[in-house]
Amino acid sequence: MQRALHEVDNCYHISNFRAVGRVCKTNIPSCIPMRGFGAPQAILTMENVINDVANFLGIRPDKV
Repeated sequence: MQRALHEVDNCYHISNFRAVGRVCKTNIPSCIPMRGFGAPQAILTMENVINDVANFLGIRPDKV
């Protein structure tokens, strides 16, 4: 969770941004072992946010 929260803003500088995460114990093992687990998921989340904002504003994602 620490890795995911560290990487969630990706390369964007977003003022007044705060991320909160919760660790939950489950009975399901992790399917894909990788270094830095959590970073790709966090980066994908922020990219989806940027795309959603761009679609809402009617502009290209690189202009957000």
